[in-house]
Amino acid sequence: MIQVRIFEAGDAEELQDNLNDWLKEHAEIEIVNILQSESAVSDEDGDLCGNTTVSIFYKS
Repeated sequence: MIQVRIFEAGDAEELQDNLNDWLKEHAEIEIVNILQSESAVSDEDGDLCGNTTVSIFYKS
């Protein structure tokens, strides 16, 4: 059965750390596919800022 884990962050370093930590904790999984998307979102002041989403599809 394929499962998905979705990570989202506005900061690349935070996203990288979260991904690496999760992958270390789940070293036994088989990664089937990885997708990345980027979008512009507004912050509280209405300014545009980037947001990155990474979806990892895996079998455990």
